[in-house]
Amino acid sequence: MTISNGDKTPEKTATGTIRDKNDSPLQFEATKASHRQTLHDLSSASTAAAQEAPSTTKSSAQEATLPTTKSSALTALSAPPTQELISTASSIAAEISFIHTTLLTLPTLSPHPRLNSLLTRLVHLCTAPYPPPLVSLILSTPPIPSITTSLRTLCALSESALESHWSSYILSSPNASAALQKFPYHENYQALCAVETYLLTPFLPSPPKNITFIGSGPLPLSSIHLSQTFPAAHVWNLDRDAPALTAGHSLCAALGVAQRMAWVQRDVHHLAPEREDWEDSEVVFLAALV
Repeated sequence: MTISNGDKTPEKTATGTIRDKNDSPLQFEATKASHRQTLHDLSSASTAAAQEAPSTTKSSAQEATLPTTKSSALTALSAPPTQELISTASSIAAEISFIHTTLLTLPTLSPHPRLNSLLTRLVHLCTAPYPPPLVSLILSTPPIPSITTSLRTLCALSESALESHWSSYILSSPNASAALQKFPYHENYQALCAVETYLLTPFLPSPPKNITFIGSGPLPLSSIHLSQTFPAAHVWNLDRDAPALTAGHSLCAALGVAQRMAWVQRDVHHLAPEREDWEDSEVVFLAALV
């Protein structure tokens, strides 16, 4: 299968999966049940981790509890921030700023220990369960408003470099499937994709026939998961980066999952006036850092 410019629908290969119509609802319901269990497991694991995680910064923000009534919630959000809350926001903003500045000075955004350490800390800072007043303070504390766009761009570039690195590694390995298991975030991808498809399936009257993933990149793990979750669906991989598409196609071929996929080089900010086949997809995913 070759990369398409979007004008033509690639034919399904003879090795594509063919299923009886009567099997689809059963498979679909089994998928829902599987995802419900996955979400339950993730929720339980997250709760346990939150309870066991050590505290690194002693502040009222970490000890605050959410109001239980609408009136008390509005009061908490409108009340002037305490000095301790302001201090906590300033401390977090300063650390994010330091990470941003350090990322700008690195000679490369390809995976290496220093970069990995910085990004891991950034993820922890940005995903911690802060109360809403603290979130608002952090986002408004200088220099956060002025560096947000730059920081997102750096994260997108580093994510792309990470995926390119591992795509090349997997393709150069004699056993692509075994090499993929060494990818340190493989389980994270699987868990997140399982949650996404779990949240999606209740809104689908029937299993989708066409799915589009915008920003599939050189390591299209989400597309692979979607293809496996919905075995009757054709998955369209869109990216404006031709080398990324080529790498993603080669990877899927090496893993033996390319039969029901197509690759289209397209910048969705500048679509052709003619409607293309992938635009008829019942489901469209947009990569987080696109």
